[in-house]
Amino acid sequence: MNIQRVSDVIKPVITGLGYEFVGCDHLIQGSQALLRVYVDKPGGVNIDDCALVSRQIGAALDVDDTVEGRYNLEVSSPGRKRRLFNIDQCPRFIGSRIAVRLRVALDGRKNFTGELQQVVENNLVLLVDGVPLSVAFSDLEKANLDPIDD
Repeated sequence: MNIQRVSDVIKPVITGLGYEFVGCDHLIQGSQALLRVYVDKPGGVNIDDCALVSRQIGAALDVDDTVEGRYNLEVSSPGRKRRLFNIDQCPRFIGSRIAVRLRVALDGRKNFTGELQQVVENNLVLLVDGVPLSVAFSDLEKANLDPIDD
């Protein structure tokens, strides 16, 4: 599944409905493919929002014939630990706690958690244990908000 092609097809449908397209994942679960799409709006999304978006993007994907073979479509809120799919999503979360996993270890570590201090070009600057850490977004396997549970 070409996730970029899928994104290109569904993003205008989602934004046209008044929602933010956060991102999507393609997962294989046994013999089944799963396309998980994350959407948001001010105040959050509910099950009715997800059902509406699911119907509309499902139809768009069928018409465009973007996805080959059988798959399950799931539309969801990004949740409290929302994934940051691209660098453009990061500036609004400056001051938030972020967990990142690097593709290649840095000083023997791949996982870091800290406060997002800055977004400079393609780099995130995190304050990790009181020390600034700058990492290129392209070097990240994954980045998520990591709110401290109350």
